[in-house]
Amino acid sequence: MKTAAIVGMCLGVSLAGACAWAAGPPVLEAVTGGDGVKFVRGGKAEVADEGDELQAGDRLQVGAKAAARILFGDGTHVTLSGGCDAEVARPLAGASGLVLHRGNLSATVAKPPTPVAVKPSAAADLRFYIKTNAAVMGVRGTEFVVDHDDAAGTKVHTLHGRVEVARSDDDLHLGRGVRLGPADRLRADKTGIGKPGRFDKAAFGRDRAKHHHLAAEIGKKGLRSRDDLRARWQARHKDRGDHADKHKDGKGGSDKAAIKAHGANGAADKKADRPARHEGGRPDKGDHRDRPKAGRRDRE
Repeated sequence: MKTAAIVGMCLGVSLAGACAWAAGPPVLEAVTGGDGVKFVRGGKAEVADEGDELQAGDRLQVGAKAAARILFGDGTHVTLSGGCDAEVARPLAGASGLVLHRGNLSATVAKPPTPVAVKPSAAADLRFYIKTNAAVMGVRGTEFVVDHDDAAGTKVHTLHGRVEVARSDDDLHLGRGVRLGPADRLRADKTGIGKPGRFDKAAFGRDRAKHHHLAAEIGKKGLRSRDDLRARWQARHKDRGDHADKHKDGKGGSDKAAIKAHGANGAADKKADRPARHEGGRPDKGDHRDRPKAGRRDRE
């Protein structure tokens, strides 16, 4: 009977996680600000676009004057403030998560559409998690803010719902963390987890809006569906592909004009626009080759 209960619990956790990821991988939902966001995968960095799909190990580095919002498969939204460096984590007990290397983020974690059909437990109840080098935070359907840097450690402010802060994944699984409710806060560093305290949510909100105004602005943007994001991404990259195709060769009048405008003239264009003696190298070498030939023709 005990074995069946354990198997049932594990199956319930696995199914909950599978459903969350089956709904779709995390996607970059919105970007604002002039500095943009870098997307790093396999050591290669490029500019991130709205609609980019993310996978475990992908890293998002937000510019100092920018902000970004991620949409997870279960409907959870995470906003990254300027200067934030975060990595998409592997699922933990079926729950999606992020590793916060540096910076400030806020999350609104979706509640499950239907309760998990197993006996409640710390693992089965886990909806989302944030990990730093000081602590791991398990979220049970809530709104909260995390700020981290190596010097000051990790600060957690819970706005709604519940968050459990533990030293390790194992402690979180076993329910051995410090539990926070609405308007609770605490600080953790490499030496341990501090005691919870209370904070004024209204004052905290005003301070956050002042110091993280771009994150506050992106929070006002309307939420987008995955289908809308996918359509926008496909349209944007189709336009880029069409633009690149126009510049691949010199065939076609309009294509030639586009190529010429970008300084990629073909040999025929060079002959039409420049003296023949300049063709194929430095002008002085062209002059030297052409003069003797002209002289021989004059003597004949």
